[in-house]
Amino acid sequence: MSAHTAHQELGEVVLQVKDLRQLYGRGKRAFHAVDGVSFTVFRGETLGLVGESGCGKSTTARAVLGIRPPTAGSVTLGGAELTTLRGRALREARSSMQLVFQDPYNSVNPRWTVRQVVAEPLRLARWTSSRARTRVDELLDLVGLDPARFGDRSARQLSGGQAQRVGIARALTTDPELLVCDEAVSALDVSVQAQILNLLDHLKRELSLTTLFISHDLGVVRHVSDRVAVMYKGRIVETGESDQIFENPQHHYTSLLLHSVLEVGVEPGSATRRPIEVQTPQGDPAGCLFAPRCPGARDICRTTEPELTPISPSHAAACHFPTGVVDTTRRSTSQ
Repeated sequence: MSAHTAHQELGEVVLQVKDLRQLYGRGKRAFHAVDGVSFTVFRGETLGLVGESGCGKSTTARAVLGIRPPTAGSVTLGGAELTTLRGRALREARSSMQLVFQDPYNSVNPRWTVRQVVAEPLRLARWTSSRARTRVDELLDLVGLDPARFGDRSARQLSGGQAQRVGIARALTTDPELLVCDEAVSALDVSVQAQILNLLDHLKRELSLTTLFISHDLGVVRHVSDRVAVMYKGRIVETGESDQIFENPQHHYTSLLLHSVLEVGVEPGSATRRPIEVQTPQGDPAGCLFAPRCPGARDICRTTEPELTPISPSHAAACHFPTGVVDTTRRSTSQ
């Protein structure tokens, strides 16, 4: 069974990314920050996009949101192609996609009140002030902030967790088809991370939210994701259901990521990490990009690039020789 056939069983497609490429630089110094990335996000699910810093996760998010148009490829939201949109049409399409930023303080105007921050998208949409206030109060209550207590506070008076709740409320004002969380909890303390992730899980169930969740933190990704896509040097190297990725990784890079974490705990942000060497874009091999570091590499790995190939109906890896072994030691550590 093809990966596409398996995906059809998951329901309605909200976001479809096909062969996305983002080229930076020119001539000999040019490199693909994103190189042929394809993935699908289905209604009501959270897809975790994980990989080390510099692998192209945030570049992918910017291309999906139209912040920086991709060099090539297709991005469709609800079946509508976004890469060809410009001007007003692009702005209208963006109302169906909202971003939750990494830094909750830098993403809000510190001089505005909480109500002003959340109401800004509604003001731009020309809602009446009374209608906007009702909507804002509903959203503040939804994210766990009492409107009477927090509505008129200055954004600078909020804690990190409160500021991120405001950011989430603002992202929900337009009832987006897709929520993009780009390292949305990495700037928060561990205990606050858990609160925000639990909030996102509650909102997902309450609103049937569809989310692209980007993070380098494996514990966080496991906590929130239904499915996971693993990126390495601008490419997707493995996709699968969350338990498949974390309990039975098939790509050697995914295994390295998991083994770089001394403990992948159930609680997000609880991992103790060993650093992983991140290669520069120059000098990529002709075959598999991971071959120079792969303990299982063979001659074909150094000459022929592997395709993302289904291993099971819901699990695929870009590897000529998938690991195929469940690491029981890792499983017992994480339970």
